[in-house]
Amino acid sequence: MKRHKQLWEIVASPENLLEAAQDALRGKRGKRAGAAFFQIWEKEVVRLVREMEEGSYRPGEYHYFTIHEPKVRVVAAAPFRDRVMHHALVRVLEPLFEPRFIEDIYAMWMIFCSTARIGRR
Repeated sequence: MKRHKQLWEIVASPENLLEAAQDALRGKRGKRAGAAFFQIWEKEVVRLVREMEEGSYRPGEYHYFTIHEPKVRVVAAAPFRDRVMHHALVRVLEPLFEPRFIEDIYAMWMIFCSTARIGRR
């Protein structure tokens, strides 16, 4: 198995966190949390980098709400800065894991849809 070094430094880099913040904002431009993050994004990125380097980063409380369409279900939404962290991790780890997955796994790739799965049969 191939070993990858300095992954945490890559995840915690200000460049990666800024790109991750932009990814997390996609589709959420009108939301208050994303706008608040980007008003002070430089301070937030520096704070995230410092917390990651010190090992003091802790996820925030999830916000739970119920949706009713197409069926009733409870949704748990992470705070925006945690979404940035999720995107930062995925941006670094996905390219390492993706080549190891079989071709028929479509659940995690947004570019594929059910019609792509049907076409493989």
